[in-house]
Amino acid sequence: MAIQSGDTILVQRGSTSYKANALTYSDTAQASDLLLVNRGSNSYKMRYDAVDNANSSDIVLVNRGSTSYKATMEQLRDVLGQPITFTVQLGGPGFSGIDSGCGNSNRKYSYGATISASVTAKTTDIYSFAGDGTTLFINGDWIVTAGHAGNVGVSYTFGCNAIIVGANGLGLSGVGNKTLEGQKPNEYISYSPYYQQLNGGGGAGAPGGATGANGGGGGGGYCQTRPRGENTGSTWNEITVSSISTNPGSNTTQYWRMVYGGVTRTMSYNSTGKLKELLSW
Repeated sequence: MAIQSGDTILVQRGSTSYKANALTYSDTAQASDLLLVNRGSNSYKMRYDAVDNANSSDIVLVNRGSTSYKATMEQLRDVLGQPITFTVQLGGPGFSGIDSGCGNSNRKYSYGATISASVTAKTTDIYSFAGDGTTLFINGDWIVTAGHAGNVGVSYTFGCNAIIVGANGLGLSGVGNKTLEGQKPNEYISYSPYYQQLNGGGGAGAPGGATGANGGGGGGGYCQTRPRGENTGSTWNEITVSSISTNPGSNTTQYWRMVYGGVTRTMSYNSTGKLKELLSW
């Protein structure tokens, strides 16, 4: 039976024993805390800082309301800050515009990129999607980002609009490129009441694309992962990113998704929480 919110475990600290919420205990645990563990027919007390060395099949007693049940050490480690692997799926937005074309009304698009990756972190780590671009952050550090399309550019001369499509979002940025940039804004230039230019802003990603010139559309941004950007293989700061796939220039609607245990959830900008929440999906 999986450990869930409200379950408690018995903890001994010094000469005092108390019940601790299993899902939040790691936030206040001390290395010398003692937990009661069963291995086969024997019971023993184990220090909290030895949890990583316990057998996955060791048993701990968990209370749920007025009922007690047995949970494995593997299940306990899942909620005490042990590794958890999930998939993040990000889609950078595209941009569109109407080309009046002196009578034409063709809608033109530039497309964002998508990236999917397997991420391994700790259940006590904090995830969020707030910040520059379409990006997964863990503990405030960006980990995976999707490339945005560059904004469209517009040339306007004597009543005739010409929409110039920005570049599509791009695939993976180069190894060692750890720059993360937000979407660059459009630039308006007015030469007279009858002539103005709009330079398309660059796409968010790593790095964001360059701003277009002379009414051109902006450049697209790249997708990137932090370990690749830091040139540290697949792991950076104890966070591993693997099974990376990108699809440049394929997306119009921005999205953030997390997949765990066969369940896919669409997140929103500013979504945040501890990764241990995924265990209850």
